Amino acid sequence: IFASARLGVERMNMHSMLGACRGGAPMSVVCSADGTGSKGEGQVLAQPNYLAMRLASLSIGSQFMSTKISGDKNITAYAVKAENGNVQVTVINKNDAAKKSKNPLTVNLPKGYRATGAAQIYAPGNGAVEKTQLRAEAPFAAKGSGVTKNATGKLQLEVVASSATTIEFTKKK
Repeated sequence: IFASARLGVERMNMHSMLGACRGGAPMSVVCSADGTGSKGEGQVLAQPNYLAMRLASLSIGSQFMSTKISGDKNITAYAVKAENGNVQVTVINKNDAAKKSKNPLTVNLPKGYRATGAAQIYAPGNGAVEKTQLRAEAPFAAKGSGVTKNATGKLQLEVVASSATTIEFTKKK
């Protein structure tokens, strides 16, 4: 989603259907836990790509900033600046959590900013569907968040594999 937006794509059509999660359309953003049945019964479940769209929606209306990342080729990062001046950095860790639990990451903070919020989608592995989770945006807390060091101008943290994490930075007052 971020790669397409960075290229200038303004709208995407995500085809979907309320078919069964098992055996239904594999890229549907929602599916039915029990199939649709003759009466349409079955709990509607969000698929991982739906959760990714929810995470990406935090950046709507923002302008892309340049980002530079080095090291692990399975980690990508996107930074955007919102109209209110806040900066959001989204880190996508495509390493498989079933094989590797986390990766160290250092974010060079924009001068005069501090981490104030975070949201994340994660899964127990890259092929997981039902166990993919969304942690909605919440106040950023260094304790328990995987942050190993919060030095001046740098935020060092462990990024969970099979995840996408958005950290919001607000200008210090």
